[in-house]
Amino acid sequence: MTDARLETIESKLAFQELTTLQLSDTLHQQQKQIDHLELLCQQLIGRVQEMADTVKADTVIDEKPPHY
Repeated sequence: MTDARLETIESKLAFQELTTLQLSDTLHQQQKQIDHLELLCQQLIGRVQEMADTVKADTVIDEKPPHY
């Protein structure tokens, strides 16, 4: 194998290693964002359920409308 060919292979390998590290960092950041968004969604679901329960508790089923 010639020196030029070996240098080319080493250069490509170094580039791939750098790219792999960058992709790994990006993936890690995205996973952190996903985890945070999942937490927010769970909190919102809880709040919506609480609001729905409050509305149900405040609603009288057989109450006649005010115009009667």
